[in-house]
Amino acid sequence: MDKKVLLITPFMTGFGGTETVISNLFKRYNEDSYQKVKLEYINIGGFTDEDWQENIKNNKVIKLSDNKYVRKLQYLAFLPFIMFFILKKYKPDLVISTNPIIWSIAYMLKPFF
Repeated sequence: MDKKVLLITPFMTGFGGTETVISNLFKRYNEDSYQKVKLEYINIGGFTDEDWQENIKNNKVIKLSDNKYVRKLQYLAFLPFIMFFILKKYKPDLVISTNPIIWSIAYMLKPFF
């Protein structure tokens, strides 16, 4: 494996277009026998429906509250720390996210890794 790519998303319902795109990406990734990248997926927040993840082998879900308002407070208080420990553990070459706050935190933490 030449590069490690980490895909990070916040809470998702499990019924939307983002879920479909990620599922299709991992389906195609799993079919490719010659992989130059290691693609891993982390969700911070959880899902309402988890059935769409069947194509994802290397996934990690960090479950937060099901209550939207409590979850927002948890993001506010803990997201920078969660991101720090994720980046420290996985040491990715590239971080892809569907959330601009996650992008910003990853960019700010970049000098530490």
